[in-house]
Amino acid sequence: DKDRVKKAVQRGLRGVFIGGDKDFGYKRQKEMEKVFIEEKMVFLFMFNEGLGHELPKDFPSQLQKAIAFLTT
Repeated sequence: DKDRVKKAVQRGLRGVFIGGDKDFGYKRQKEMEKVFIEEKMVFLFMFNEGLGHELPKDFPSQLQKAIAFLTT
């Protein structure tokens, strides 16, 4: 919710989404993306077209990118 995102922003936290447009949680991820934008949270959305609720083939490289983003 917005209050938790506000608190996360105040603490300097960042966010990462790794997901696909066929995932059952995609709609909720897009809703959270809007909240992150509204609350000025720094985040990265790694969108995988055609992917459902599974790991992308290049997950290790996406995970490395996410870790680098979160720790810099």
